[in-house]
Amino acid sequence: MILFGLVMPNDQPAPAAKDTAQTPKTKQHINAAVILISLLTFFIYVFFMVVTIKLAGLLTANHLGTASQASAILGGFTLVTMLMGLLFGRIYKLLQNKILPPGFILMAVGFYLVSTVSSLAIVAVGTVIIGIGFAVSIPYIYTIINVAAPANSKNLASSVMLIMTNVGVFLSPTIVNALASLTGKDEAAGSMVVASIGFLILAVIVAAVVISQKRTKPTAQEIN
Repeated sequence: MILFGLVMPNDQPAPAAKDTAQTPKTKQHINAAVILISLLTFFIYVFFMVVTIKLAGLLTANHLGTASQASAILGGFTLVTMLMGLLFGRIYKLLQNKILPPGFILMAVGFYLVSTVSSLAIVAVGTVIIGIGFAVSIPYIYTIINVAAPANSKNLASSVMLIMTNVGVFLSPTIVNALASLTGKDEAAGSMVVASIGFLILAVIVAAVVISQKRTKPTAQEIN
């Protein structure tokens, strides 16, 4: 803020003469596709946040590791996510609009492996698989929201999706804890099971949509 105030000039252009015939502003709106994509994003983050919230508790409760080891695993998870994000363009060219079901299945498998808590190595591998699935799925979500949005309403559509993202992150512990109590496992492992089942259900739903109708594909320029 200090550098911005010191460096950026304070030049303001002279106000232009008001045009008597002003162009009316286009009112932004959202459609059903934007609402469905935003709901999908909500559930993605509800289930995904489990790995960041519960991993340390899972390791310590099952005497597999410490909170420091959980942080190290999550650090590797973040690195894998970043590297896979760089490859998203190539993966999209291969799978195109069928990219979400494999991404969700990868996350479901990853959460299942973590839920078994059989060893620290298995938990680490499961966490990495979750990161790969997340890196494959989320960029496509952020791309397709602009394709699905009505003309001149892309900003509103993105805002709605970001709001649902934040709501999903905020409500994740509440929703997942309530569902985990039905699994019969301890809180952390049960949460991983819930996330695994949740992503499996999302994969089935999205696969059914992809099969039943031809979705609009993002252009190569938008992907790049």
